[in-house]
Amino acid sequence: MRAELAAASAAPPRREAGLSLVAQARSGALGLAVPREHGGQGGRLADLFHHVADLARLSLPDAAAFAAQRQFIEVLLAARNAALREYRLPALLEASISGACGASWGAWAQAVPLVGRDTGRGWRLEGEVRATPNVGRDWFLLGAPLRFGAGGPAALVLLSSEQDGVGRHAEELPGYEGLQRARVPVSGVHFREDEILDDDGPALARAVVGVTAVLRGALAAGLARAAIGRIADTPLRLQQAEALRATIRQLEGLLDTRLPLTTAPEDERAGVLERLGAAAQNAVRLQGGDDEEFRRRALQAQGLSSL
Repeated sequence: MRAELAAASAAPPRREAGLSLVAQARSGALGLAVPREHGGQGGRLADLFHHVADLARLSLPDAAAFAAQRQFIEVLLAARNAALREYRLPALLEASISGACGASWGAWAQAVPLVGRDTGRGWRLEGEVRATPNVGRDWFLLGAPLRFGAGGPAALVLLSSEQDGVGRHAEELPGYEGLQRARVPVSGVHFREDEILDDDGPALARAVVGVTAVLRGALAAGLARAAIGRIADTPLRLQQAEALRATIRQLEGLLDTRLPLTTAPEDERAGVLERLGAAAQNAVRLQGGDDEEFRRRALQAQGLSSL
């Protein structure tokens, strides 16, 4: 699969190069590290990391869409609502519908965008989910934190573009054209309790934080490697590029082994992701130039934290 991605680097524009989400689904890539009993390919998180990093080296917007879809798949795998998982997972694995999670895993207490109001005849939802990647223009599923009244942890609920009152407002991220990033206003949405993915959102966040770190780290590593490959052939810059490569290899090793574990300290995981993001920015800076490619990569490096 990695060889197929490498061959695509010399192909025509990215949507024709087999890098789109649908093309990746057809190759089985969305099923990497998904248990076979759930329709996936099996394998290790390291396989997923390297695939996303290779994809990001060729097209960061496509890789970001892939990462958002794959993270949402992981959310469904970890959620307590098995019936909802069995119903929705096949379409997500084949990318016939886009999926995204509008939760800020590290800040649940401050990042609960939706509230539920008991009308006596069911729940009505109100609020707005912040701009999130991979919110499809035509059909999407969205995981969103929701608080039912006061007290208790926030739940994670499933919204669909098919529901009346669920909107979509595009909010493009510079450098990531085609990512289908959007915020989702929610107004008067009738909600059934069987659409709760998990009634303990923070616990669900802890269950998927390792995979989320692997995906985010892979995006930064792929961008860094793409920029390093274009660094000018001068002794000083080549020396700096090799130092960056060594740093990236070290950080990738941590993501491959220790950090996917749910017991890894949050500050350690955050530190690795911050260093990978810095490595990507340094690599783009060393690449330099005044052409369109450099300007696009500079914008992408700045936007990594917004994915």
